[in-house]
Amino acid sequence: MFWGVPALATELLLGVPSIVLSIGGRSTQVLLVGAGSCAVVGTVLLLRAVNTALSVSNRRLLAWLAIGSVVSLLALVGAPVSGRVLPLPFLGAAAVAGHVLWGSWAMARGKVGLVAPRGSHSKRPQQGSMGHKRWWMAFGVVVLFQLGLSPLMRLSMPSQFRKAGERQKQLALAADIGSCSHGGSLYVVNGPDPTLTLYGWAAILFYRHEKPGADRLRILSMAPQPQRLSRAASNVLELEVLDPPRQSNLFEPLFRSPSHPLQRGQSVQLDELAVQVDAASAGLFTRARFEFENDLDHSRSCLMVWKNGRLEKLPMPHLGENVRIEHEPGPMGL
Repeated sequence: MFWGVPALATELLLGVPSIVLSIGGRSTQVLLVGAGSCAVVGTVLLLRAVNTALSVSNRRLLAWLAIGSVVSLLALVGAPVSGRVLPLPFLGAAAVAGHVLWGSWAMARGKVGLVAPRGSHSKRPQQGSMGHKRWWMAFGVVVLFQLGLSPLMRLSMPSQFRKAGERQKQLALAADIGSCSHGGSLYVVNGPDPTLTLYGWAAILFYRHEKPGADRLRILSMAPQPQRLSRAASNVLELEVLDPPRQSNLFEPLFRSPSHPLQRGQSVQLDELAVQVDAASAGLFTRARFEFENDLDHSRSCLMVWKNGRLEKLPMPHLGENVRIEHEPGPMGL
């Protein structure tokens, strides 16, 4: 919540995409925390400043909308931080931004004065030229973010999703899966990119005119670094992550929470496969053993690797043989 809420608030109030929290480093996180916190404080101060331009009922309504929008962000940080989770908070934030925009405009034009301090004999003291300048500056800042940057970001999103959809289509059409037999399985050895991890199988089923013979696709590893695949037995593959230290992939915490880290000796049982962690670092596996229910047969079990910008078939290693698999960023650059 410490990182996610300010990042979402930055997009909610300033239009800066919060997804950069996930793809940026610690400096980006610190920057978003600062920007989001400043945006919230600035909005509160502006609401208080334009108090005299608002009716009592509107002040009460905006207070609840503002609180509701901010509090609702707490429930949205359990998934990867993204503006796609913000439609509901935007309802309240839009009302707040609209009233701040109108109020600062009214103050800048001198249509509404400031409430006199307690004890003052004047009900509406004159703001003066400097006061008007400050309100014009406030109005300009609100316009820049609410009517400039934020809509521009919203309009760019359909274009970005269209490009991502095209990359997903090309991934499916270029995948070398034609030789995989009916009833078998596709095992992607290196799948750090979400186009492979989350959407690869759905894209293949949707876009391929000749439906793949395999029944499932499994991702053996999402480690974003080189790995070594070994054939330890007729039904056993071993996978080791090279070039330590172990790097974290953006989407690995989506499948296993960091509060339940992987440790040596832990195992996972799937339908046709048992996976055991032989070594781990920072809660992530560095060496794993994949024991299959039956002997590995290249006609029923297809090993795939992301290489040269496409999913390519990897020849099944012979007994005792090992193969080094280099890391190559996927269609989304991960």
